Amino acid sequence: MPTSQRRWLASPVKLGRRAATVLRPTAAAEDPVRAPDGDLRGRVERLEAMLEDLQDAMYRQCKRDDERIADLQRQLEPRTIARALSEDARHRGL
Repeated sequence: MPTSQRRWLASPVKLGRRAATVLRPTAAAEDPVRAPDGDLRGRVERLEAMLEDLQDAMYRQCKRDDERIADLQRQLEPRTIARALSEDARHRGL
């Protein structure tokens, strides 16, 4: 696995305030069998919202990574490297 992927997997994903509401223990969490349907539906809706937030965050991170990789690939093209070396040689007076 490339270093960039390992670093991305290790980086935290911020989910916002919704994560705190789902992770907060409730009376329904103590005994899910006896919880009213409304409580379970509310929890499922919050979990779905968190999942959507996670998917959005992953999509944005993938787009940033793709842009960064494309930029690095452009910088490593032989023409770009030759141009940079030529400019540096002129600047240094070589």
